Order: sequence, then C-alpha cells, then structure tokens
Amino acid sequence: MDSQRTTLKDPTPRSNTANDRPLLDVRDLEIRFSNQKDTIPAVHRLSYQLEHGRTLGVVGESGCGKTITALAILGLLDPPGKISGGEIWFEGQELSSLTQNELAKIRGARIAMVFQEPMTALNPVYTIGDQISEVVVVHQNLSQSAARSRAIELLDLVCVPAPSKRVHDYPHQLSGGLRQRAMIAMALAGEPTLLIADEPTTALDVTVQSQILELFLEIQSQFKMAIQFISHDLGVISEIADEVLVLYGGRAVERASATALFDNPRHPYTKGLLATVPRLGGYRRRLPTIPGQIPNVNNLPSGCPFHDRCSIAEPECAEQEPTFDQVETGHWVACPKVQS
Repeated sequence: MDSQRTTLKDPTPRSNTANDRPLLDVRDLEIRFSNQKDTIPAVHRLSYQLEHGRTLGVVGESGCGKTITALAILGLLDPPGKISGGEIWFEGQELSSLTQNELAKIRGARIAMVFQEPMTALNPVYTIGDQISEVVVVHQNLSQSAARSRAIELLDLVCVPAPSKRVHDYPHQLSGGLRQRAMIAMALAGEPTLLIADEPTTALDVTVQSQILELFLEIQSQFKMAIQFISHDLGVISEIADEVLVLYGGRAVERASATALFDNPRHPYTKGLLATVPRLGGYRRRLPTIPGQIPNVNNLPSGCPFHDRCSIAEPECAEQEPTFDQVETGHWVACPKVQS
C-alpha cells in the first residue's frame, strides 16, 4: 500500500484495566431457531475470546454456525433466531442485554462487518460515496460535505484508484474487487475496534483475493483493530489469522494459535480439513475427503456430533458429548481421544 495514502486516526486510548481483558469475550453462547413445532439449536455453548489488535480465524463447513455467531454479536439475528443463553462481552459491556437502540450506537461504530457478497450488501440505487458518507454522518457526526471528503479519503485508504471519481459510481459500475474495497471502506468509516469479515474473499479470483487479504493486514496494523475473519478456506486463514477456532455442528471442536493448529492439529475433524487442502510438491491422484455428510443441526447424532464421520471413534463417542478442554497451553480440543 502506498505510504502516501490516507491514514486513520488511532483509536481512543484505553486504560490498562480495559486492555487486561479481551476485547470480545463470548461465553457459553446458545443460539436457537424456534417455530410452533421445533426448536433448532444452531450454536451450542460456544466460548472464545479475541484480544485487542489480533485476528481470530473462524473456520468450518457450511452450517456450522460461523455467520450466525457473527450476526448474534452485532444484534442482527432475525426472528425466529434468538440468543437463548450465554453472554457476549465487548469492551466491558454485555451486548445481548442491550436494547436495539443501544446496539445501534455500537454497530457500525465500535463493531463493523464486511459481508461476503458486496453486490447484495450495497444498495444499488445509491452511489458508493453516498453510502460511505451516510455511515460517517451517523457515527462521526460530520456535515454532509465533510462526510463526502471523508468518503474519498476512505476509498483512497483501501486503494480504490481515482477515489474522487469513484465516489460518484454506483455498485454495478465497480468490479468485484473494487466493490469489496468499498465495503471495507464503509466498515472503517466508524473507526471500529472490531471488524468482522464474513467470507470476504470467496467470490474473488486468486489475485484479487491476495490483494484483499494484504489490505486487511495493512489496515489492521495501522488501525490497531481486532478482526474476526470467517472462512471455510484454511489456506486463507493461514495467511491472516493469529488464532484459529474450528466449528462443527454449531460447536467448537478446536482452538489454538495458527502455528499450533497448522503444525499440530489435534481434533480428527481439523486433521480432515487440513488433509483436503491442495499442496505444492508431490503427486496425488485425488485429494482425500472427510467421509459422510455434514449433520443437520436439527438432527445431530448423540454424543460427539462428529463421531459418525470420525476415523478414531469408539462406541462411547456416540454416548457422551465431549468437553472442550485445554490439552496444552493455548490449545483446546473437544475430543477425549486426544486429550490424554
């Protein structure tokens, strides 16, 4: 990134007491979807922390609870979805107890989100500049003219070429990579301390994907914000995450530093995911796959939800749900077979 580009202000300094605790602390989170007939447990007793200025990669197959958890943090769960248990602590506040008006003051300002597909997240009838300016006006209390200038600065920050011209473009006039950069600029408009990125590179080609990942890292270094980066792609996670949380069936099955998880995965599911990642060198006729099907969260198998796909499962795995225990410093696993 050009060193002459716009820079963001440093976040408001915090006391040592505030920095001693995690920025985000999710404790035994339960999310359910209920109707007149059924109650579906989408997320079950999920706990994790995210420190100031760090990146947590959240991985797992579709339906494991990655995006639902992010929406719960932002207070954006639509009925019939609801938080049915647990707590979400952010900057010393318990978010699930706040009113929608109180959450609105945090959402977009202290916590922002970059969505997977910007073409559906951006409003097609407003210019990029109008949409970024709106966030600036709401959260930075600037005039319309000052907000427009700030929108141009933000587009410049995320390396959109000719930002003073692009600010007048509509979403359909931008390429996929530029739309995603505009979404990142909008997320940064409130100068957040936590940025949630939900599969932000999935729809992009490999070259643009690499550029967007580099942009996230450079902005994080400059802005000192934490990132919760959601992806199903372990290759992407390996490039950006400090720590990795692996989800399966709405449950945490492994959490460790990125180095520990990629060098020494412990849970059979994590090992299976890593085995499916293509690698340079050597020759394989076919990549291995994880046998079986992703379970429906409305009909999870008893005991360990992964036992019917697991190569080391024993009869007791079908009877008792595993606890999520620390097997070594900073490394947690939900599998009794690897905890001893």
